[in-house]
Amino acid sequence: PDNFSYNGVISAFGRAGRWEEAVALLRQLAAGEVAHGGEALSPDLVSYTAAISACAEAGRAAEAAALLEELRSSGLPLSILPFSKAIAAAAKAGEWRVACATLRQVSSLQLRHNALTTNLVLRACDAAGEPAAALSALLPLLRESAAAGVASPADEETLELVPHLLLRAAEAAEVAEAVEGAEVAGVWS
Repeated sequence: PDNFSYNGVISAFGRAGRWEEAVALLRQLAAGEVAHGGEALSPDLVSYTAAISACAEAGRAAEAAALLEELRSSGLPLSILPFSKAIAAAAKAGEWRVACATLRQVSSLQLRHNALTTNLVLRACDAAGEPAAALSALLPLLRESAAAGVASPADEETLELVPHLLLRAAEAAEVAEAVEGAEVAGVWS
């Protein structure tokens, strides 16, 4: 079996809810305990993403965050997908602060945001009763995409979530700050 096969097994463990076995297999790959054709196999981006996804399915935010940090330290090329999966794990676990922090990492690494990551963070903050945090996470993304001249990391769901979040923020007497931030971002004027 090669990396492709092992990545498939890691993914299958994740889909079956067996996140510990998915992570254990990733660890075996990382330790050089798995060989193909006489050479030790190493985990690749897909291996890490599959293991992070397994943690996300189980709502294991801390484990997903640790694997994401390991991936970042590995020197492998990065993509938005493992970050999205780590954000999903944080959202499922109710860790809205972790979801927001992971979203900020995406920005700091200059990876291109997408509506999935945006909406996961917005929903995590909303579920935690933190509408102002959701809006604070969204506004820099809108500014970044406008400044870079790229498509906004928003979709129809985002556009449905924003008014809901504004209403929730208003109920919490935080609307003035949210509207002011939106005007500064040039979203509403």
